[in-house]
Formats: sequence, C-alpha cells, structure tokens
Amino acid sequence: MNEPPRGLSEAAWEALALDQLGEPLGWKPVAGATIAPGTGERESWSELLIRPRLLEALRTLNPTVPVEYLRQALAELTSPKSMDAVTENERIHNFLVRGFPFSYLDANGAEVNPSIRLISTDPDQNDWLAVNQVTLIQGDVTRRFDLVLYCNGMPVSIIELKKAGSERATVASAYAQLQTYLREFPMAFRFCVFTLASDGQSAAYGTPFTPLNHFSPWNVDDDGKPVPAGATTVDGDAVTGLDTALAGLYNQERFLQLLTSFTAFDEGDDGLTKRIAKPHQYFAVTKAVGSTVQAVASNGKAGVVWHTQGSGKSMEMELYTNLVARNPKLKNPTVVVITDRNELDGQLFSSFDRSLLLPSKPQQIKRRAELRAELSNRTTGGIYFTTLQKFGISKAEKDAGAEHPLLSDRRNIIVIVDEAHRSHYDDLDGYARHLRDALPHATLIAFTGTPISFDDRNTQDVFGDYIDVYDLTRAVDDGATVPVYFEPRLIKVSLAANVTEETLDEAADEATQGLDETER
Repeated sequence: MNEPPRGLSEAAWEALALDQLGEPLGWKPVAGATIAPGTGERESWSELLIRPRLLEALRTLNPTVPVEYLRQALAELTSPKSMDAVTENERIHNFLVRGFPFSYLDANGAEVNPSIRLISTDPDQNDWLAVNQVTLIQGDVTRRFDLVLYCNGMPVSIIELKKAGSERATVASAYAQLQTYLREFPMAFRFCVFTLASDGQSAAYGTPFTPLNHFSPWNVDDDGKPVPAGATTVDGDAVTGLDTALAGLYNQERFLQLLTSFTAFDEGDDGLTKRIAKPHQYFAVTKAVGSTVQAVASNGKAGVVWHTQGSGKSMEMELYTNLVARNPKLKNPTVVVITDRNELDGQLFSSFDRSLLLPSKPQQIKRRAELRAELSNRTTGGIYFTTLQKFGISKAEKDAGAEHPLLSDRRNIIVIVDEAHRSHYDDLDGYARHLRDALPHATLIAFTGTPISFDDRNTQDVFGDYIDVYDLTRAVDDGATVPVYFEPRLIKVSLAANVTEETLDEAADEATQGLDETER
C-alpha cells in the first residue's frame, strides 16, 4: 500500500486498507450501508452479527442436520448467557474451535447429537467479508466502526484506523477508541478474535481485553523474519507497519490458526483472561511442532527454542503442549515438563493449571516414587510437571551400583525442558543420564533464554539444532521487553567475624539431616 498523503480523508484511508484486505487477502470489501438493517444482512442496528450469512454457513458445513434444527441452534448459540464481554467471548470461542453441541430427534425418533461447525479450517469453505463504516446504535449511543471483518457472518475482528497525518493519530488513541466501543457495546465483541489499532503508519494488535502495553506489532514477513524499517515493495512503494500487520494477521489460513490454536483463556481468582500469540511465538511454536514430529520418528532431538527472557516462553510452552498433544501423528503423547528448580516448577505449573486451552489438566509430581509410578503405568496422554532432580536414584540404588530403572520405552513421550542449564548435560553420570535411562526413546525439546556452548556442555548437542531464535535486540525493538543496561561494580564479600567455612558446613549438615542426596 502506498504511503498516504497527509491530506487523505479517513474514507480514502479506509479504502486503501479495504483494497489490501480484498486483494490479495481475499476478504470481500463492501461498504457498511450494504449490510445495514433492511438489506437482508444485519437484522438490528444494535448487533454486528449477520445472521443470514451464519445460517447459510451452518447449512454448508453441517449438511446432514435439517435446517429447522440449524435455525434453533443458531438462536441458542447467539443468545448471550451474560452481559460480560470476556465471558461471552470465551463461550463463543469454544463453539468456533470445537463446534456447538446440539441434540435433536430425527425422523425415526432417535436422538442425534451433532457438534455443529461454525467455521471450516479450509479458508475456501468460509465466507469472508471486510466492511467499513459499520454503524451500531443502542439507546441514545451511536457509533461507526472503521472496519469490521466477518467470517461466515460473525464479526471476528475490528480495526480502528486513526486519520493518517493527524497529530492526534496514535496507536494509543486508536486503542482507546476500541476500549470505548467495548464498554458501550460489550456484546459486539463476543465473536471477536482480536482487534487491530493503527495510526496510519504503525499498528498493534491484541484481544479485545488486552492492555495496551501488551498489544504487539505484527512486523514480520511470511517466514517470520522482521520487516526492516524503510522497506519497500517491488514497485518501490513504502511498506508501513499497517501493511505488514494486515498481510500477516489477515492471511485467511493464519487467521484461522490464530483463532483455533494460538488463542488461550485462563481462569483464575480474578476471572477470565484472554491471550493471543505474538508473531515470534506463533512462528517458534509452529516450527517446534514440525520439528517434534520429525524427531519422534528419528533421533529424539527436537531442538532448541532460544527466546530471550521476558519474551513469553511460558505461553510458548503452553501453546506447543496443546498442539503436540492434539497432533494425530504423535498418537496422543505424554508430555513431561522439566525444570531444575522447585520455584520454577511451581510457577510454570501454575500458568498451565490456569489455562483452559490444554486437552487435559496438568499434574505436578512431588516425589520420585510418584514420578516412577505415573510414567511406568501411563500408556497414553497426560501432562506432567516435575524437576530434573526427581530422576535421581536413591542412596540404596547408588550404593548397589544400579542404574535408573526403565519407566517407559514409548516413542511418543515429549520431554520439554525449561531453561536448559548445566544439570541437563551430565550424560555420563547424573540426572540427564538418569532421564535417558528412564525414557530412552523420549523426544527432547528445550525452551531457553540462556543456551550454552562449551566443549563439555552444549545445548544443541543434547537437544538438537536451534528451532527459532528471538534475541534481546528484537525483543526490545518489538516492545516485548525493556532495554537492559549493565554498570559493572566490584562488591567485596567476606565471612562475618567468628564464622569459618567449617562452621557453614556443620550448619548445612544439620539443616539437611535425614534427607537423601537428591533432596539435600
């Protein structure tokens, strides 16, 4: 898209965005007036949904269900159960991903229980529409949304474009406008996967409920490589942040992937939270799943995701776990998440435990005997959290010269290692060796911000090649983390008066009395 002149009207600016969505992205561009109530499209000024289009999609995607029952299902699924936007958004999200559970009696009086599909994973089987200037009226409040994007009649994304060249046009002001719409028309966002805010040059996206500081640019190409500032098209036109965001986020196949596999809800004491992957997370997880499928069939080394601290590795591991657990090629694998510190294990487990994305609830393993029993008896599925130290051997086993017992020789066990530090390299004798003895055919993958490369310890030697790298420079450029500055200072440290090394050793022996070597 050409860089717009400063005098360009908002209507012309929206038209440029519509053109890009239409060609080559395949969203049919139309004006808001063409879907207004009275046209046979929207039924009410107070609702964005285009019910006739959704009913037609239901008929296409569910050909065995009689149309009278599809109409009934449509009425039920679109009837809000509350007026809380995030609660309704999560309810609709489940229908979009898993289908709408429904039951009816067929002509023979037998009960039929189909899961009614709302969308297809094949983009060509869906109806895509991009509409500008969509008017919404509720009571005495009237608003016009800049761009509403529809899939099968459902308003799945909303874009706010501030006038290009205006001094008040910022991503923050576009975001604030979207938040105003959310407060005034909460049910208008119940189908919304994500929103996009733009100042005409840069752009950032997030869920309708994402705080501004967690909105992210989509600033990469189709291979996940950053699009540099000042980039131009083959025709010599400037490429703006909005151009890149539209091309990346609204590619129909990727849009469906973001909806089904890269959006997650949490449920905690403070209610529901919705999250969506940032571009570096999307590409890293996508590549990691592909690498894992290959590794399970070969050498068991899926590789290393090297993403800097603060880049969202916990969410990456969660998204990855969900996708490998549901991948038919992996035959319902068992996933074991390993850290090397109890506090890390607790933190990571808590984030997984709150997630509503995963196919089963994760289980935290507290004791060595429990770990051995679970992995020995499990034949399929399961998500386990433990520390590497749980793969230790008892004092009696060590004294007897015994190796760690075999727990499972299945190939579809995926071991995810969080922060691959030095304790994962002692293959000759130690925990890493015990892990290999326990699960000889498991596939290993590492998610780390600090890979190491020494003669005797090398992350790639243990886990395989780098799958994806997202360093501190990119994270700072993206706003994913803040810059880090180091000021070297020499701080002298010495023992307190009357304290010797022997005193410290005696205190440690007393504090760990009765513990075995692993616990100590």
